[in-house]
Amino acid sequence: MAFSRALVACVVAGASLGMGACSLNGGGGGEATAHLPPPATVSKVEPQQLLGMWYENASITPAGKVHPAAVLSIDQNSDKSLSLSYRWHQGTVNGPGREVHSIATPTDPPADVKFHLKSASAPLPDDLWVLATAADSSIVVLGSPDHETLFILSRQPTIFANPFGELVHYLQTQGYPMDKLRLAVQTPTAQ
Repeated sequence: MAFSRALVACVVAGASLGMGACSLNGGGGGEATAHLPPPATVSKVEPQQLLGMWYENASITPAGKVHPAAVLSIDQNSDKSLSLSYRWHQGTVNGPGREVHSIATPTDPPADVKFHLKSASAPLPDDLWVLATAADSSIVVLGSPDHETLFILSRQPTIFANPFGELVHYLQTQGYPMDKLRLAVQTPTAQ
């Protein structure tokens, strides 16, 4: 899929790990998203593509907050639901650790690209959809169907360069307010 190759091409290895959070001027933001159709998802995801630890590279959250050194760990339960553990540091990468947990149940078997989260608490929404994946499963984009929450995650603590090119354009066409996208502050050993 061409989009997957473009997504992988957007990653810039060796970017500065000490950079602070910044806003991207991707346009398309600020307006109400209630009138937008739901975003498109990938056609199917194998659970093993999602399992393991993911570093947050950028996000949109309703509160507009950046969560330093944020990681999302995903494990599969015996009932095929997924256990999510979202960890971050408050304020700075050296701030006190915070963590929220949720169980994600697929709502669209056998595609398994739309999940309802049980006992979700901020910054995790009630529903998360798989919007894009890299062909080698090194990157995944998760978003809420209401366009209020978006996570760009990778297997490495890589910071994306500005502009995101095709990725930003694609997510903007899906209704996400890219002017609210915040780059994450990561460390090589965020856990």
